Order: sequence, then C-alpha cells, then structure tokens
Amino acid sequence: MNFLYSFLLAAAWLSAGLLCAADISKLEAQLDSPEESVRSNAATALLSLGEEGRNILRRRAAGHNHAALEAITALRGDPSLINDPALREGMKRWLEQSQTVVNPPFPDPASHLTNGGFEKDGGWDVRLEDGAEALIEYAITPIRSGTRSLRFRRINAAGTAYLRSADPVKIPAGETAIARVYFHADNADFVNTLRLRFEDSAGNVTAGDEYSGALRQSQTFAQNTPAGQWIKRVGVLPAQPHEREVWLRLYWDGNPGDIWLDDFTFPSRPYAYAHTAPLRPLPGVGYAGTSDEKPRTASVIRRDDRTVLLRDGKPSVPVLYHTIQADFGDYAQMGQQAGLQWQIVTVPFQQHPIMRQKYPPGFDYWCEDGSFDVNGALRFIGEAASRMPEESTMLLGLYISWPKSWTAKNLDSRWKAEDGTYAMGSLGHLLGFGSELPPDQQWWLSPFHDASMEEVVRGIKLLVEAARKEPWFSRVGGCFIAGGHDGQFYTTPWPDYSEPAVRAFRTWLHQKYQTEERLRTAWHQPDATFSQATIPSFNAALKRSETFFDPTHDQALVDYRACLDERGMRIREIIAEAFKESAGKPVIALTWEMSGAIGYSVESIFLKSKFLDGLAPQPSYALRLPGLSGGIPAPLASFNMNGKLCIKELDLRTWLRSGEKDVDNQRVSAAMTPEAFRTINRKETGPMIAAHQGFWYYDIGNTHFRDPAMLDEIGEVRKIADDVYPKANHFHSQMAVVHCGDAGLWEVPTRSGPSALSLLQNFNTNALNASGVPYDAYFLRDFMKLVDLSHYRLIIFPNAWRLTDAERQWIEQNLKKDGRHLVWCYATDFLSEDKSSREKLIGMRTQMARSGALKAFASVKEMSLDKKRLVGIAEITFRMYEGMITASNLPRFTIDDSNIEEIARYEDGKVAAARRRFADWTSIYFAMPAGLDPTTVNALARDAGAFCASKPGLLVNMNSNFLSVHVLEAGGYDIQLPKSTIARKFFADTHDSESNVLHLTSQPGESLWYQLIPSN
Repeated sequence: MNFLYSFLLAAAWLSAGLLCAADISKLEAQLDSPEESVRSNAATALLSLGEEGRNILRRRAAGHNHAALEAITALRGDPSLINDPALREGMKRWLEQSQTVVNPPFPDPASHLTNGGFEKDGGWDVRLEDGAEALIEYAITPIRSGTRSLRFRRINAAGTAYLRSADPVKIPAGETAIARVYFHADNADFVNTLRLRFEDSAGNVTAGDEYSGALRQSQTFAQNTPAGQWIKRVGVLPAQPHEREVWLRLYWDGNPGDIWLDDFTFPSRPYAYAHTAPLRPLPGVGYAGTSDEKPRTASVIRRDDRTVLLRDGKPSVPVLYHTIQADFGDYAQMGQQAGLQWQIVTVPFQQHPIMRQKYPPGFDYWCEDGSFDVNGALRFIGEAASRMPEESTMLLGLYISWPKSWTAKNLDSRWKAEDGTYAMGSLGHLLGFGSELPPDQQWWLSPFHDASMEEVVRGIKLLVEAARKEPWFSRVGGCFIAGGHDGQFYTTPWPDYSEPAVRAFRTWLHQKYQTEERLRTAWHQPDATFSQATIPSFNAALKRSETFFDPTHDQALVDYRACLDERGMRIREIIAEAFKESAGKPVIALTWEMSGAIGYSVESIFLKSKFLDGLAPQPSYALRLPGLSGGIPAPLASFNMNGKLCIKELDLRTWLRSGEKDVDNQRVSAAMTPEAFRTINRKETGPMIAAHQGFWYYDIGNTHFRDPAMLDEIGEVRKIADDVYPKANHFHSQMAVVHCGDAGLWEVPTRSGPSALSLLQNFNTNALNASGVPYDAYFLRDFMKLVDLSHYRLIIFPNAWRLTDAERQWIEQNLKKDGRHLVWCYATDFLSEDKSSREKLIGMRTQMARSGALKAFASVKEMSLDKKRLVGIAEITFRMYEGMITASNLPRFTIDDSNIEEIARYEDGKVAAARRRFADWTSIYFAMPAGLDPTTVNALARDAGAFCASKPGLLVNMNSNFLSVHVLEAGGYDIQLPKSTIARKFFADTHDSESNVLHLTSQPGESLWYQLIPSN
C-alpha cells in the first residue's frame, strides 16, 4: 500500500490543489522508506507541488546523511535549481562526510588482525616461491595513518612472493568476513599484480566471493597512486556453517617494484555507502516543437579520411546522452548545462525488465495482446521531447524484446539447443536452456525466425508513420537500436539448431560458396550439398578441449559461427532499414556492439552496411580507474576509412549512483569525487576526440549525472571537442595494429562465452595503449586497401591465426620491404593447411607443443630490456582469470632457429620471443599468448624508427591539433610532438613546450589535455 500511495501522489502536479496537509505529511514520511521506488515517487511528487514540497526537500538537504543526498538530487530534478548555491554547498558538505564511509578511518573496531597498522614489529611474514626475490621493511613515509607503513619490495620477476599474516583470525559460524587493505605505489609496472587471498587451516587458498568476476580486474592490477593517496584492495569470504581459522595472504607478483601497505583490517565493517534513488525530473519544462518547424536531418559521411556526423548538413560533434528509461532522463540539464545536442529517448518495445520490476507501472509499446500502443508511445516521446532544449536532436531508442505472448504463440520456432532443449530467459537476457519453462521466464525465439522480425518491422513503421505527424518529429535525427540478449542481439554463444536456423544456414552457405564443389572442398566432405547441409555438433568440438578449430574437419563449425554472428548484426540492419525507410528524411542509425567493435560481423556486415551508421562499444569497467590502461580495441582507422561512427559507451558510475558493494564499486570504476570523475572522463574521451570519433554518457541507472560539477565537466569536454573536430589532421602514426576480424571464429569458445585465448588477447590492447607509442588500428582487409603505406615503420599482427593465400601474398609484396618491422603474435598462421607457409611468413623456424610454461623473461640487452623483467602480459592475465585459464589450456609455441636474436625465454629456457633481420625488413615473433607489454612495444617502435611520443608509463593519444595524456606511472616525461608544433593546456594562456617537446612531471592518475599549435 505504501508504494501504491506514493506512486499515485507522484502525479500530484496535476491536482496539487486537492492535497491536504495530512496527504503532504504522509508523502514526506515516504522519503524514509527502505524502498527506492517509494522514495523516488515521493520526492518527485513533493518537487511537483511547488514551494511547499520543495521546502520539505530543502530542509532535508541541509543534513549530512543519505536523506540529504537524495533531497539535493531530487531538487535538481528542476533544471532551474541545478546550480542553486545552497544545494552546491550542501553537496560539498555531503561529499566530505561520505569519504569516511568510502575510505573508513583506522583502526577498525571489528578487526582482529594482529598488527594490521604495522605500528609495531611482527605479525607478518614474507613467503617466497620458485625463485622469487623480495623483502619487507617498515617505513615512516608514506603512511595512511599512524606512524609507519610496510614496504613490500620485489627484486626480480621470477616466482611468487606474498605477505602472510602470522596469526589466524577466527571467523564465527554463519558470518561473512571482509578483508580490506590500503596500498600506495608509484613505480608499479604494467604487469604487476596485487591479489588478496584467504588461507584456511588445511592450507587451501581462495579468492573468496568474487561477485561474478568483480575481483579479476579491479582487485588484481596494481595501479599506481598520486602522492599521499591510497587505494584499497578488498576481499570477501562467504559465510560457512562452522567456525573457521583464516590467515590472509597478499600476493605481489610481476616485475621489480615497490608497494607500501597500511591499515589492514580483517574482519572489516561492511561497506555502508548509500547512493540516491533514481529520481524523475520535472516534466514539461522545455521546448515541445511546432508543427511548421523545418525537419532536422542527420547523416554520417567520410570526409578528409575521417568520419563526420552531419546535422542539417553541417558537422556536429558526436557526443550524446542516453538513458534506458526516458521518463527519468535529465534531458534539460544535459542540453542546457552540458550542451549535448544529441539525446536518446528510449521507446520500450517491451519495458526494460529491471526497471519494470523496480519502478512499475511501466509503459509497453508492444503489448501482451500483440498490439502496438502507438498513442501511448507518442505521449511518452513527446513528454521527453518537452524537456529538451530547442537545439537538441533526438534519436529514438528502439529497445526490442518480444512479448511473452508472442513467443508462446510461436513454439515451433523456439531457439533450440543441440540436445533438443529450448532457450528461455527474461525479456532482456537469455538465461539458459530447458524443456520446462520457469514461471518468471519466457521462451526465446530463434534469431532466424523471419515472422518475428516482420512483426518488429511492422511495429517500427506504425510508430514512425504516426510520429511524423507530431511537432517534435522535426527534431528526430535517427534511432538507436537495442534488444535481444543484453540489448546487443547477442547470438554467438548459443548455437541454434531450430528449423529456421537450418534453413538460414543453407542459404548463407549458398551465398558464400556459390557452388557445391567449393563447399565440398572447404568442408573436406565429398558429398556435401546446400540442400542437405546441417548444423554441426558444437558439443563434440568442445569435448576435444582444443584452443582452435581445425580447418581440416571444423570448417562447417566456423561457417556456422560466422552465420550466427552475422545474424545478430543483420537483425539490427533490418531494424535500421525499416526506420530509415519510414522516416521520410535523412536520419542515422546507431546500435550497441559490446565485443569492442572488433568482431567478425563488424567487418563483414557493419562497415559495409547502407543502413547502420555507428556502433557503441564499451570499455572495460574496472580499467577506467585512474592509473589503469582503459580504452577499447576497436579498429578506429577502419571506422574512419569506411565513414562509420564508433561511439564509446561511457557507463560512468558516480557518487550519486555508484554500486552497492565495496568491491563492485571499484569494479565499475565509480567516481566518488568530482576530481575522480574529471580524470576518468578525460581518460576515456580523449582517445575518441583524437581519433575524430564519438562517445556517449549512459545514464544506466538514472540520476548518475545530476550534479553541476559533472555537467560542467561534460560541457567543458564538449567545448574542447568542438574545437578539435573541425580541424584537419596532418599527423600520421608510424605504428599500425592490424586485426583479423574472423580470428575469433577459429577460437574454440567456452560454453558461456569467449574463448580462453580471447580473454588473454584482450589485454594486448591495454599494453599497446600504455606503450607511449601512438598507433592506428585497422582490420586487415581495410589495411590492404591503403594506397600509401610508406609512413608505417612498425606493423603488429595480434591475431592472424589463419591467413588466405591472397593475404600472405599481399604481405610478401607490400610489407616485407623498405626496412619495415613486422610483429607476429602467438599462433600466427597456425591454421594454414600448408604448414610451411607459417615459417615462410614469420621468417623463423618454430615448434608447437600441447602445453608448457608460458611465463617469459627478457634475455637480451639490445632492446634495453632488463633481464629481471617479464615480457608480455600473459602472467597478469593468468592471475586475472585464476582457475579459468592456465598454461595447460593453451598450446605452446617456441622458436628453434640459429639465425635469430633472442628477446625472451620461457622459464624452462626455450626461446619465447625473437627478432630476425633480413635485408629489406625485420621480423619479430612473440610465441606466447598476450605477448605484448608496454616496455617491449616501446622498444620495438624505437628499433623500427617509428614515432614514439614518450617512454612507457603514459596513455598518449594525439592528432595534429590535440594531445590527450593519462599518467600511469610517476616521473618526468619528455613528450615528443608532431613536427613544428607547440603544446598548450586547453584554455590556458601560456605555452607549455618548446622545440616540439613537452616536458611533463606528473603524478599517476592525472588526465591532461593539450592544444597543439603550429609553431611557424
């Protein structure tokens, strides 16, 4: 009853005069409800009542508790109050108070750990295994509290070193125990890891509760910290029915370096940070549009070797705002204060499942009876449009999930597993397969079910045709397409054996091979025909426990994986086509792509599509943290070549809406201060500005950005983008990274998603980003279209598992000359049916074994690599996915050639990386997976004569007008600028460089932007 009451009062702005004092008092009491949805509706109702309701919220905003945060945020739902001085001051006080919750003071009365503050000797031992050299000593600086900290120094990279509590801590039966320790570092290398573990009385070691993987990144990488700042590492040990004795271990692995530890607590008080509920802004305070308004148009074109977004025929910076539930969208604030001109209004073809459960009643466009509520959708969009400034351009977000009733009527076309069970799940997530449907789930249709797509197209056309009669439609510039699993129409993890899938696969094969003779040759099946082709067994392939599919008998599997992957993109293309055909004017179509925009269908369909204009990939959550290498692997140079947009999704969590748990808060890189938000924001947007591509602010839980400090920062970034985007770029990187889009098809997946190799290889991008060497990233087929390759001195092939004869021939003729250096990684051309072609391509004799050590150490000085350091990042990735990936899961390659210079050796002495110089080119081969690391890449670039902006330790992205720097490691840097260029911090009055060199001394975690100006 409480929820119903508060929800009914949420519409009080329509009949405020009918409310009595008792109603208002009751409404005020709802602000203290434990239910977010109740508080949200009550706050919205009070805000809409005028001064009487606002005064209630103002009184609460003067406090120092969670209620104050919610009251301040609710009041800012009125755009006229966003900069209210009293609210700004209240938020400042609240942020100061909240820091004692985010980073609690020491000592913690809950802790029973001996000498957790390191204020005395004893209580801890250092353990060394497998040749590790390390030591601990007490230090008087830096300290987080008290008078001492503990310095943990690694002297070499071999083996494992860990700190162990000398005494156990007793954990009572039924209690969850949290361990928390603070660390400071300024010279930790990219491959250093810091991992907190629990040891029981039998010597068993566990990471505890990993929150479905939250520990792997935010609780593994050992990022550096600015002077005087400390970062926490947290572990959670789940409750057990019996009392336990537990010792703590803290592993410090990787290259030589120092780390300081302080304020170790176990058990620790639970994390008690409470963020605000999602809060609706005031309705109808903006510009609704007029019927005679000139229709706004939008398009995406290629101009001057880069992608350009046009609005009404003029270039427009691709910076957007998106929220999954439009009635919570801060469109007025984002448009007026932050100046974002592109805003997405989500039209739920089915209400987003999470929001529908938390904040009913929701709005459904595609109803359970199969009809489309066109009038309801028009009212919904019009309400959102009325909160946008006049200059805003809307994209209609089409979030598509089939109603339960629709799937129930089409049981003959369910998504079918190999064992005959069927896909089922919620509206937005495929949760598994079975033969009996749980009551809270629905069947999922085959993605190849044409009738279901025809119904979606019908619904889109009905909506757009009706919308064209509305005054706000003049401001619609396109659509954003989402749906299926996790909004991405994600299909590849779950092979579909339904009849629609079989028919579609046969058609796909006919289109690819044209003749059955070609099909038989590719499949090594003399009797194969298009009409009788079936979907091969994935289960049989998975049982072989191989890393790669075998071309001699698995081509059919790879073909079906390609067909399945392409279908997910093709669904989005069908929707885009329907929207554009109905719009009656030039519009754009964007969609999600969470593979990092590097998957097969991105290359095979999206870049060639006439209807899809942009993809929105997502950078790793945890690696957005200051001091870590973030970014996306998307081949942005290929996007620019093909005139397509890449819109980096910034799902930034903030002090308004962060995370519910301490570990999870770090996993999502929640910015808990305005300074942290600025750093993370510029770290992730800078590379996109430098590449002339875009980004959006995704208000995923709503109310994430309703603070003037954040809006001002977003607006400042947009202004800088406005300055940079129109200018032509004359800077050319001299290092290229060339991806094979179909590589992932050949990697044997796990039953739930990506292959083990993909998980390792993903971090190669982070290593490249931290190398200090600007680079261009392409798909191989686009790279082969370039007319002029002369400026590329170093070319890296991270995943060329299988090359065609034409691709090998092109590489031989066009790349192996002019003194160029080519870098091959791991299983380069391993899947070629002509095994001799591999050694010819690489220029070295290699060997392959089923398993073996994969940790590699530097073995030569010519590249200035210290013999005590690791080469590559395989070690850190093994630690990241501990228990999931081990060396025994992957085949091992070695180099057996007398004509090479060694770069690295495995622990057992076999050559792991090498260089061979030929008359016209140089070959470098890294035999281990994830074989790149920032120091090695930088050394390779310098050896090749490629442009290096700095030594490793910085994230550097630039064009001829703009420089983005994020500092990973403390120290002094000389940043080389493009020729005849000086640097100036944006909107500063003084130049910061002379003679093409920027001298920088900075602290880890800083994000710095510079304007580059010709000096002549």
